[in-house]
Amino acid sequence: MQYLLDEQQIEVKENAERLLKENINHQKLIEQVSNNLRIDEDLWKLIVEQGWLSLDVPEDQGGVGFSFTEQSILHEVLGYYLPIVPFLSS
Repeated sequence: MQYLLDEQQIEVKENAERLLKENINHQKLIEQVSNNLRIDEDLWKLIVEQGWLSLDVPEDQGGVGFSFTEQSILHEVLGYYLPIVPFLSS
C-alpha cells in the first residue's frame, strides 16, 4: 500500500526542510558538536517562532491543531538534518 502526503503535510515538510537547510551549516554543526554545544540558540529561536512546539496542540488551546502524522513528518525532517536543539524533550 502506498501512502501519499496531502497538501498540508507537504507544506509542513517543505517548510521544515527549507528552514533547516537555510540555517544549518554542516561544518559549523561539526564544530558545535566538537565543542560540546548543547543547543543552537539561534536555530532554537527560529523553531519556536515557527510554532513547531505547538503543532499537535488543539487550535482552541492556542496550538496549530495538526495530527500525529504532521508531527511525524516534522520529526523525520529533524532526523535528517540533526539540529542541535532540544525538540524531543520540549
